[in-house]
Formats: sequence, C-alpha cells, structure tokens
Amino acid sequence: MGNALIYESLLCEAHDCDRHGANGAADADIYRDLEHAIRSVELQRTAIAKGEMPISTRSVDDLEYEVRVSTAKVRNNVLQGLKEINRKTYDETERKKLLHLMQELTPDEYEKEVIDNVIDEAWSMVRGK
Repeated sequence: MGNALIYESLLCEAHDCDRHGANGAADADIYRDLEHAIRSVELQRTAIAKGEMPISTRSVDDLEYEVRVSTAKVRNNVLQGLKEINRKTYDETERKKLLHLMQELTPDEYEKEVIDNVIDEAWSMVRGK
C-alpha cells in the first residue's frame, strides 16, 4: 500500500470514519498534494539549474511555501489521529509509544521522512491489534 493510502487508512482507523471523514482529513489526496508540492520544487530547481524552461511561473520560494503548507497539514492531521488513537488506547505500552510518536511531530517538523516514519509506525501499531 502506498504512503498516501496508509495515511488515509490510519486516519480512518483513528477517527473510525470513512474516506473524507474527520472533517476531510482522512483523504489520501491531502498526502498526494504534499508529494506533488515536493516534486514541483524539485523539478523547478532542476530546470533552473539546467537553464531550461521552468515548470511553473511561480518562484522556488513560492513552491517551497506550498511544501511547508502541505507538510503542516499532513503533520497536524496525523497528530490529531494519534491523539484520537491514544484516547481510545488502554494499554500502557502502546500509550507510551504513541506519546513518543506524537513528540516526533513537533510544530517545527517539516521533514517528510520523519512524518512518513511516524505514519508507518502508527499504522503498524493499529494493524497489529
């Protein structure tokens, strides 16, 4: 299963909802928007470095801003999902692990790899039940 679907499945499981539930947060397209934003920045930088036609009329700074906005949205949605899972969990070992995962998602965390690791670990916990 791809990262976008794992993201959506985790949030659906956390909030006990279907796609688009949890006020729209449980939607793989939100995660795909992040992937698209990252790819746009990479392509824009590459085109500029090679002296080729840019892929966008927007500046690299504007495209990087889009990445930060998309990252914050995914990070915050995952954090809310983890809080919901924690609220429903009574096993102390799982609660400690969830708290550790939540601490990884600090407001200044913009590394997609860190967020992906949290999603993967949380999904493993949820699916392991």
